[in-house]
Amino acid sequence: MALLSGYLPFILFDILGGAVADRVERKRMVVVVDLARAFVLALLVATIVTGTVSIAVVLIAHPPMRTLTLTILAFNVTYGAAWAVLVLYAGDRLDMDEVGFGLMTTAIAVCGIVGIAIYDRLERRFSFGNIMRVGLTIETCTHLVLAVTTSPAVALATLVVFGGHAFVWGTISTVIRQRAVPDELLGRVGGVYRVAIIGGLVIGAPIGGLLARGFGITAPFWFAFAGSALLVVILWREFDHIAHAGDASRN
Repeated sequence: MALLSGYLPFILFDILGGAVADRVERKRMVVVVDLARAFVLALLVATIVTGTVSIAVVLIAHPPMRTLTLTILAFNVTYGAAWAVLVLYAGDRLDMDEVGFGLMTTAIAVCGIVGIAIYDRLERRFSFGNIMRVGLTIETCTHLVLAVTTSPAVALATLVVFGGHAFVWGTISTVIRQRAVPDELLGRVGGVYRVAIIGGLVIGAPIGGLLARGFGITAPFWFAFAGSALLVVILWREFDHIAHAGDASRN
C-alpha cells in the first residue's frame, strides 16, 4: 500500500501536470521543482539525524545493504538526469503536446500496477538477484531507446515496460530491507534509503539540464544509458549478495 501511495499521484495528476508544464516558464518551473526536492531532502535528513551512528553501524556491518543504498543513489542520478528534461524531450523530440506528455508519465504508473499484480508470481519463479538484473537492464535499455527514437508510440511502449520494472524494483528492495535490517532500525534505515532516492534525483536533475543545454535534448538520455550500463556491469555479481542479505538473520 505504501508503494502504491507513492505512485498514485502519477495516475491522478500527471496529465494535469503536463498541461501546467506547458503553460508556465519552464526554466523557472525546473528551478522551483528542484528547490522543493532539496527542501524535502533536508527534511528527510532531519528526521533521521537521531540514531545516525546506529544506522551507520548497520550499513557498515551489512555490505549488501550499503550496496543497495548506493545502487539506488547512483541509478537515480542517471534517471534524474534524463527525467529532468522529459517535458522538453516530449515536445522537441517526439512533437507531443501536454496531453501526450501526460500519457507518457501515466503509462509508467498504469503498468506499474500490473507489475505489483504479478510480483508474487515473479518472486516464486525467479531469484531476487535475477529480477534485479533484468529490471536494471530494462532501465538501461529504456534510456537507450528514448535516446534514439523519434516515435511517440515507441516511447510510450518503452515507458510502459519501464513502469512495470519501477514498481517491481520498489517492492523487491523493500522486501530485502525488511529481511536484512533489525526491526528497531528498519524505519531509520528506510529513511536513509529514501534520502538516497531523492538525493540521486536532486543530483541528476541539474546534470540533465546542463547536458541538454550544451549537447542537445537527447544528451541526458545518452548519459543515463552509459552510466546505467556501467553500473549494471559493475554490480552484476553483487545482486545475489544483495538479494540474500537477510537470509542469515532469518535463519
